[in-house]
Amino acid sequence: MSHQDADFLLDTGAEYCCIRTSMARLLGYDLNKQPRMVTIATANGTLRVPSILVAEIRIGSAYAHHVAVTCQNIPDIEGFIGLNFLRRCRTVIDYNRLSLDIVRLRP
Repeated sequence: MSHQDADFLLDTGAEYCCIRTSMARLLGYDLNKQPRMVTIATANGTLRVPSILVAEIRIGSAYAHHVAVTCQNIPDIEGFIGLNFLRRCRTVIDYNRLSLDIVRLRP
């Protein structure tokens, strides 16, 4: 699999990280051969979408290996970071300073 830089949204309400289906294909995943489907709840109801296991997600110095990622056609964004990445990190959102710090937790 390959590497791809992208801008993602932080979604503290999403259980899984998510990427566009076009990005999954760009990274070398064949979504027609993905046997795992998951049901997710969205603002428009529930959907069954493919889920892939990506080798690594890295945000600055924070990273996580073997992260389950859903694949969807998301308008206007490349994807979002969900709780299955954030639970592996210490995440501090400081609204007063307009800052976000994400640091990998030690295993």
